[in-house]
Amino acid sequence: MRVFLAGSTGAIGRFLVPKLVEDGHEVVALVRNDRKAQALLAVGAKVAVADALNREELTATVRNAEPEVIVHQLTALTQIRGGSNAKAKRELGREPTYQTWRQGFVKGLG
Repeated sequence: MRVFLAGSTGAIGRFLVPKLVEDGHEVVALVRNDRKAQALLAVGAKVAVADALNREELTATVRNAEPEVIVHQLTALTQIRGGSNAKAKRELGREPTYQTWRQGFVKGLG
């Protein structure tokens, strides 16, 4: 199955990507920048660089990936300790992800 994973280098995503690849899934891992791509490529994932909070950019990236499923794991947990608005970022990231799914680009959302 082709899986698009938002939050691929986060607290859950970094463990989920290798497991999905190991189980035979084709994983397209969303990252904010190229710096985070190498570890994902090393475990066999494909990488898509985009801003998850930018609806147009995310929609184009998902459309290009042609996933069967989107897995939403955007958390920004590393920023919670600094008192930032990590919860707001999670909520904002969820909306473009769901809108992309609702537009019919994928069959499921997890």
